[in-house]
Amino acid sequence: MFYPNLNESPDKIIGFEPYEHKIAGWDDKDAYAFGLLNDKMVVSKKGDSHGDIFDYEEMQRLKKLKNTQTFRGIWDLPGRIWVKKKLISFWYYPKTNKELEEIIKKIEKKLRKKIWDDPDFKIEINTEPPNRDTSYGE
Repeated sequence: MFYPNLNESPDKIIGFEPYEHKIAGWDDKDAYAFGLLNDKMVVSKKGDSHGDIFDYEEMQRLKKLKNTQTFRGIWDLPGRIWVKKKLISFWYYPKTNKELEEIIKKIEKKLRKKIWDDPDFKIEINTEPPNRDTSYGE
């Protein structure tokens, strides 16, 4: 189990024991960015970032629609999943187990992979405050 030895953006996951080391990165071949947009699950292509999901004009339209200055502000419950490493990370964590299960089931449907019932999948638990997006910029 990784907790509490992980810290992420979720652009990468870093382990701290016995020394600081990268566990997973946003551009890994098994990584997918995901997030809810107007209650619809959106998942990137392998190795892409959240910013790669939409073209520039669409991203500007969504930022205006959501009244935010950052692309991270358009998403509800954004995160990243590493399917081969069997890791999931969130920028903002679901508030309840029910909400978590609903999100995971939506990701399963998009990726056509079993996640929720796979005991090998781990959810990264961040020890930092939950609203960290301003410290990472765009």
